[in-house]
Amino acid sequence: MANARHFNYKGWSITTRSSACAESEGRPKMFLASFTVKSKVDGLVSWQEFLSASFTDEATATANALTAAMKSIDDSLAKT
Repeated sequence: MANARHFNYKGWSITTRSSACAESEGRPKMFLASFTVKSKVDGLVSWQEFLSASFTDEATATANALTAAMKSIDDSLAKT
């Protein structure tokens, strides 16, 4: 089951979700994370992204997803 965490950045709501990949013998446990971004302002778009990078711990996977979400918000704001 995915572990969800909630953050706010520049008026946007970010939810990251991390989960463990299927384990295989002889390999360390790996984690993936994705994010969803939603504006608190009605009428603005929201989006979700599934990242392909995997990490050996859940905290790093979550931090990577949060950083990607913040960059995505900054890119979106730069276009407006």
